[in-house]
Amino acid sequence: MHTTDDNYLYDYTSIERILFGVNAVESVGKEAKSLVSGHKCLIVTDAGIAKAGFMDRIQDSLESEEFEVELCDIAKPEPSISDYQNVLDVGKVNKPDIIVGLGGGSSLDISKTVARALTNPGSLEDYLGGEFTQPGLPLITIPTTSGTGAEITADAIVRLPEQKVKGCFLNTRATLAIIDPTLTLTLPRRLTVGTGLDALSHAIESALSKMSSPLTHALALESIRLISKSIHLAASDGSNLQARTDMAWATAIEALSESNAGDVEGHAVAHVLGGYYNVHHGEACSIALPYCMKLNLSVNAPILARIAKAMDESISGTENEMAEKGIEAVSRLIQDLEAPACIADISQASRDDLPELVNIYCNHPDITEIIELFSKLGTQSEAEATKFWSEMFEPFSLR
Repeated sequence: MHTTDDNYLYDYTSIERILFGVNAVESVGKEAKSLVSGHKCLIVTDAGIAKAGFMDRIQDSLESEEFEVELCDIAKPEPSISDYQNVLDVGKVNKPDIIVGLGGGSSLDISKTVARALTNPGSLEDYLGGEFTQPGLPLITIPTTSGTGAEITADAIVRLPEQKVKGCFLNTRATLAIIDPTLTLTLPRRLTVGTGLDALSHAIESALSKMSSPLTHALALESIRLISKSIHLAASDGSNLQARTDMAWATAIEALSESNAGDVEGHAVAHVLGGYYNVHHGEACSIALPYCMKLNLSVNAPILARIAKAMDESISGTENEMAEKGIEAVSRLIQDLEAPACIADISQASRDDLPELVNIYCNHPDITEIIELFSKLGTQSEAEATKFWSEMFEPFSLR
């Protein structure tokens, strides 16, 4: 979005294609053949996914279209630069014509970055926090979770252990996303909850962003409605295909919103928590979300009221009353799902860490950029941030 005085020009961008549906993954061979004339395909995934029962469906589809398939199953969760580099090294040896990224957000982010890095000069470090300038190899992303939206979004997240924070690679969007809810049917409860709350965070935070628009609001609110309707059932009965389909749609929809409107304080916090404690990204998001919504109440009551109605149509009252009810509903949802609800729920966390956490939040450029670009509140002073972070060590309270 570009601004001229008080006039706004909204610039909405998206992935080129999304193929969604039950058993859609069985089209991967045909889709890959339509993208390249070569026949070498590298599948990037993690060891757990490589052993999952649906891998044969993907390889059979590719091999039926005469692709030579190489499996790289060394992707790691919450990856560091070295984890990215390990997969890139495999790609340099294999020299694929096309890459298929398969798995959760980490595997998809690695595949997105490797597809770009193989066609761009220099090292991975050269692009950290910046954009790849040359087009990458054709890339098909296939998610096995519902939540990260990495199959659609343009950025790839990387953990920077030495800085105790997370950064990103920009401009890594895939060529095609194939979203098949049957691949999520065996996702364990904890990952169903964690990734689902990541999706909810993307939807809500993108709605709170100063870069939001009527288009991204419509997408965000529908994602919130679907998640509120189906996350409990997906978590309690993972084999329920309708619930899994709802969550897959919700993720695709919020990814289109979040990749245009961005995230606000909640994801800034989550990137600090993830980098500092190496906790699962979705669980870091679940901790931050209600506190982030409370922080934004003074500048975002109208959209918070609409978020409340998307969660529960029976919610009524004044705009402020509905906004507060929506925040409390999100807090209850997190607790009902037995997800981490405050920083004290992280086993290795200590209040002694507070000064360093605040310092990273207030001063690291990868974190301050999120706030500067997207938050209506703008940057916080260290005193304000200390109060905000201190509250997150306590069980959530709206008062």
